[in-house]
Amino acid sequence: MKKRLILLLSLCFVGLSMLQAQIIDEQGQYVDTVFHDHINRQAEDFVRVSLVVAEPGGALYSIFGHACLHLVCDTFGLDYIFSYESENAASKLGKFLAGKLNMGLMAVPFGDYLADYAKDGRAVTEYPLLLPPSVKQELWRILDDYVNQGIYLPYDYSARGCAITCVNFVNMAIAPDSITYAPWTDRQLRTRREMCYDCATKDFPWNMWFIMTLVGSEVDKAMPPEEKLIIPSELAQAWSTASIDGEALLGEAQEVLPSTHEPYKAGFTPIMAAILLLVLVVLGWAFRFDYADYVVLVICTLLGLLISYLVIFSTLPCTAWNWLLVPFNLLPAIFWHWRKYWGVYYAGVIGLWLIVMLILPNRQVDPANILLAITLAVVLVKQWLLEKRILTKKN
Repeated sequence: MKKRLILLLSLCFVGLSMLQAQIIDEQGQYVDTVFHDHINRQAEDFVRVSLVVAEPGGALYSIFGHACLHLVCDTFGLDYIFSYESENAASKLGKFLAGKLNMGLMAVPFGDYLADYAKDGRAVTEYPLLLPPSVKQELWRILDDYVNQGIYLPYDYSARGCAITCVNFVNMAIAPDSITYAPWTDRQLRTRREMCYDCATKDFPWNMWFIMTLVGSEVDKAMPPEEKLIIPSELAQAWSTASIDGEALLGEAQEVLPSTHEPYKAGFTPIMAAILLLVLVVLGWAFRFDYADYVVLVICTLLGLLISYLVIFSTLPCTAWNWLLVPFNLLPAIFWHWRKYWGVYYAGVIGLWLIVMLILPNRQVDPANILLAITLAVVLVKQWLLEKRILTKKN
């Protein structure tokens, strides 16, 4: 009996020594777990964390570029990008405008992430985050928790945009006020609207016009500068001069992918379209035709319909109020038949609105929308004068 017991124990020992135990991590990779008692989890390179910034792309959702966190643990063979992503807004535009689009944190293998950007020819730059080992491990735990929650959160580009979520996640993992920012430059003290506009308007004017038309005045609320870091490139700039507990926060930038696409060209821009409409309206005044007037009325009414829906019905963030409702709303179309009574006065309201927009200390509306409002005011004055002359002839 004793010999059988000894033989059985020997076989178990041999089996255990030959077995390579495996576990599955939260992202689905198999990880070797044999004899890990020797691992130094407080080593600086046990977990590596980086801020990854991709350059802007031509699609609406990518015109500011993209920021995400890259976490690597060579010991367990883990190499993942953690990125806030949303459902495809282009295929679900109605859901997006209603504020019903969902988003959430996703973990993507780093190689797959790079393959997508290489396909588009967009440059990717990596900035090592010089965090203490315990903070990097806590950051990974927090990110895993959010990944497990799935894509269920309402889409919110102001509170859960790619860059600001990087800031928020790092802040969750460290002690409060551990990060010290360098004195903010005038560029960083701009409103979030101005940051967005200056970042993307040059290469992507139609996308930028669309965003500046949709987004209301909430993006200009007062808040600390670090809570306005919604542009990936400006986050990298702010973190490059920041420190954590007296030490540099970011390491030296490393180009992971070079830019291989052709430079984006603006072509026919919104401001060009607005100028063309104004010229046609003025020519119509001079040569007595009204076709351009009605084109302007239709465009302004459609804009008013969209903005009214966003302000009144949509739960999309930053659409509770929009100053564009003053010139662009449904009233001119509804009361167009009686324009001889109110046309010139409403043109005066638009004039006052223009003055306010121009003297405000920060940018509120796109220049193309300002020019379109001027064109609408010209149309109203022209039609008011025309109706007055018709009324006089009838009398």
